[in-house]
Amino acid sequence: MVGNGFRKETRVERGLPPVVVPSFDSGTEARRIEVLKANLCRRELPDMYPRDSYRSLLTLERPVAKLVGVSTDNLLLYANGMSAVISAIESASPKAGTVLLHGTAMYSRTLKYINGPLNGRGVVPVAVDSGNICAIEKAVEEHKPDIIIFEIVANGPGVPVLDIKRLLAAQHVKERRPRIILDNTVAGPSVMPSSSLLGHNGDNDLVVVESGTKFYTRNRELCGILYTHNRDLIRTLFDARITNGTAPSISTAATINGSIPASRSRFDSNNLRACRNALTLARACHRAQQENPSLMVHHPNLPNHSNKQLADQLAPEGITPIFCIAHSGFDGASAKHDAYELTDLIFRERGVKENFGITQSFGFDASQIYPYSSFPVIRISAGTESQKKIEPMAYALYRALARVR
Repeated sequence: MVGNGFRKETRVERGLPPVVVPSFDSGTEARRIEVLKANLCRRELPDMYPRDSYRSLLTLERPVAKLVGVSTDNLLLYANGMSAVISAIESASPKAGTVLLHGTAMYSRTLKYINGPLNGRGVVPVAVDSGNICAIEKAVEEHKPDIIIFEIVANGPGVPVLDIKRLLAAQHVKERRPRIILDNTVAGPSVMPSSSLLGHNGDNDLVVVESGTKFYTRNRELCGILYTHNRDLIRTLFDARITNGTAPSISTAATINGSIPASRSRFDSNNLRACRNALTLARACHRAQQENPSLMVHHPNLPNHSNKQLADQLAPEGITPIFCIAHSGFDGASAKHDAYELTDLIFRERGVKENFGITQSFGFDASQIYPYSSFPVIRISAGTESQKKIEPMAYALYRALARVR
């Protein structure tokens, strides 16, 4: 109420857009909100300046936490996947002399951050094949890392799979308790319920990150997800998110809220179907490999993959929605075609051209093919097509690859 007894018109009522800076009815209310902010009781916050928090973000974190399978108080959303990854790494306060153990096959931007800014600050990166648990155990014992970061199923040419239980059981891990960061973007919580993995690490030094852009928003919006059982770490990361401004914007949060599945069952159904479809496509490509020795198909559930036994234990119907095909040439060393040429050759097959797109990311409803720029390798990401549709698509891929020369 204003002095003359009439209610003041809101900005919306006057045809103006709502402002993103909060207003209060009294100094007492403003004081209460500042106390809440100071205590980081974030679930009680009303609309705040977006850098701090705001109601639509808090509302969004609740359904995402349900899809992941953790408490809302254990999860934070970020503007994109790399913001979540960098925040997780920086939460361990890396400095000169810090040893960081990481996978050789990882998302390219993660590797660039490790080998660029972090290495430039004196952090010592140690690379190891995430699919070779014996090499990991040896590296852990020898280098005694302060930070360990791996992708559970790696987004790289060989698509290696991490043996998480043996990693967490390593002597140095139990004794020195390094910050462990697991990226579960590729498999996702539907296939690899990483929320249950948190329970294996009683010291709460385990952090899981995901790019929510894929399985959650189906590539309609950028999103990063971070969760851990360490409540003190969540408070620290929440405060850092305020300082760094890495939370999703108001408009981004609205888009994500309209994109995420309405239920966990639908979420899981879509993701599991994509993984089953990827295995169907990979098996067809593997048959083509038998006829065309210049090809090598990399899918963890295939018999030629070094992590098949582990992959079958964890997800026998398909552990990943992506797989890779390498072209080595007939001499087994140099490729006759680069990834772009190989893509064009495959798309000469009518059934491929009509049913696949050429897109960089994964998590789409339609299957995609994308060429790596640095390797003679293409990545195939399966969509959520029905079994009736995916089988002829698999046959088309088989025909296309069998003809590559």
